[in-house]
Amino acid sequence: MKFLVGLLLQLYLPGIYALAGIACRIAVEQNVQVTYLYRCASCLASLDADYSALEVDLYRCVGSRLPVITRNIEAHELEPFRRTDSLSIFQIPAAEKGDSLVRRILDMLNPRQRRKHLHKYLFIWPDAGRHQLLRLFRGSWAKKMLYGLAITGRENGTFDFDPFAWGGLQVVQRLDGEVFYPRKMKDLRGYPLRFSMFTDPLMAVPRSPVETAGYQAVDGVAARVIGEMLNASVTYVFPEDNESYGRCLPDGNFTGVVSDIVGGHTHFAPNSRFVLDCIWPAVEVLYPYTRRNLHLVVPASEIQPEYLIFVRVFRRTVWCLLLVTLLVVVLVFWVMQRLQRRIPRLGVTQFQATWYEILEMFGKTHVGEPAGRLSSFSSMRTFLMGWILFSYVLSTIYFAKLESGFVRPSYEEQVDRVEDLAHLDVHIYAVTTMYDAVRSALTEYQYGLLENRSRQLPWD
Repeated sequence: MKFLVGLLLQLYLPGIYALAGIACRIAVEQNVQVTYLYRCASCLASLDADYSALEVDLYRCVGSRLPVITRNIEAHELEPFRRTDSLSIFQIPAAEKGDSLVRRILDMLNPRQRRKHLHKYLFIWPDAGRHQLLRLFRGSWAKKMLYGLAITGRENGTFDFDPFAWGGLQVVQRLDGEVFYPRKMKDLRGYPLRFSMFTDPLMAVPRSPVETAGYQAVDGVAARVIGEMLNASVTYVFPEDNESYGRCLPDGNFTGVVSDIVGGHTHFAPNSRFVLDCIWPAVEVLYPYTRRNLHLVVPASEIQPEYLIFVRVFRRTVWCLLLVTLLVVVLVFWVMQRLQRRIPRLGVTQFQATWYEILEMFGKTHVGEPAGRLSSFSSMRTFLMGWILFSYVLSTIYFAKLESGFVRPSYEEQVDRVEDLAHLDVHIYAVTTMYDAVRSALTEYQYGLLENRSRQLPWD
């Protein structure tokens, strides 16, 4: 008897390992933040050797590569809300043995799960037939599940569902090399959508008939473009309670277009720009993370000797340009001195100086000392006067920049946490809406530190 059982396990376990390997490959490819492994502890099939072998091999493969949380299906009447993207893997007993568990899974799926485009589901159901998969996917779609795969082991079977196929939902086989979870919302192929819209004299002007023609102006154009991009059949409906943005009721409920969407009567509200505080908890936020990093970029102060302030008033290129200018002026003056020798003038002593004497003369006049001797030629005296005026302007610029160089900025210590702002005496400048954007990601104490030091700037 033991030999027969061992022989059957050797024949059957390779298929079990293949299912676990496919599921593991899909999970690794998705690489979500959290992978959930659901098992049925109370199912009679959980005592089978093949079920246990698949469970162990699946956990060994997925758990060694990804962050995994193992949960019992019995522990949840309803699927918990997810705060991050996720992949939920359900292990179902083979063939007809898994029908009862499938009904339990469908009852557990949460139709109000937020950010459905970030949550994927994988059903490992050995030897399941197409009619069983059709019931599974129809029930999943009724619970508004968008992405789901089933692995059966039959017909090289990895199966998906197409909710927008002609004639209704259909089971689709995914072949090797194809995308496991393709984007289903790219083409709705005429699927009927209901848009909740209300009249706005500026943003949504109704057309006739409004149910099919929609609205004009900005909101109407946006609604039509969305319908065309999705390739959907759009019907425009007015809120059932004749409200627009809605109002808060004493019993905690609310009215308006958001009430229609939450109740499942409509799909989208193109001209709903804001909601009241009582409605906000029911609004789905597509961005899945609540923690945000605030970065303050401050230039680092450069430590340098104080005497270098006199040198670094001008950049190196400016100093080089001034040196070249001085050398050119000396050269031109020396050439003019050589040319004056060819002009004979009786009784007049010609101006004669070596190149270093000329350099010394221009240096003294640059710092304000008078010239020791002058030439009798007006052109040379005019050239010297031009150099003196140039030196005066250059000195004025130099001392003005030198004075500004003595004003050195002070820098506060670097902080890595918002709580560290309590030790700094600084002001925080930002546009008004920036404070609203980060408020949801901070605690009351952290936001108080920002608010006490804030200098809010208007848009204009």
